Amino acid sequence: MKTPRVVAVFENTHATLKAEKILKEAGLDIRTAVKPSGVGPGCQLALTMPAVSTGLAAQTLQGHRMRTPLFFISAPDGKWERAPEE
Repeated sequence: MKTPRVVAVFENTHATLKAEKILKEAGLDIRTAVKPSGVGPGCQLALTMPAVSTGLAAQTLQGHRMRTPLFFISAPDGKWERAPEE
């Protein structure tokens, strides 16, 4: 079974790109993507990652004094919903 991916949304492009750099340097499987329609407020860019990485991503970003992004996961009906906080 494929590991579900989540979308991490930040407040602006600068924060998204800074987070991408930090998380890649930390060894996380991160990709920059256009934010899917229906996914919360914020920048039009987002980061995608395996769902199992959200806790580590949040912790890593907090260690760099960055705000924790909003995490969204695709629901079975195809809509996006807030991922549970870890």
